[in-house]
Amino acid sequence: MAHTANTASVVQRAIRIEAAPATVFEFLTTPAKMVRWMGTEAVLDPRRGGEYRVNITGHERVSGECTPSTASDGTTPSHA
Repeated sequence: MAHTANTASVVQRAIRIEAAPATVFEFLTTPAKMVRWMGTEAVLDPRRGGEYRVNITGHERVSGECTPSTASDGTTPSHA
């Protein structure tokens, strides 16, 4: 029997961070700030379709693609 590769899963999680949205955005889009928060290395390209890759523990990695976002007031930020 042939071994097949794992298929990707979508994980969505909501958390509340007591900080200004601009501050949170910097930590999600700047590799050096991301690894200050979590992870050991990060590749972050916040443009639409850009790469999101974070090595969380040295052994566990997450990756994905940036998609447009909507601000809490219903507008689309200029970075999206």
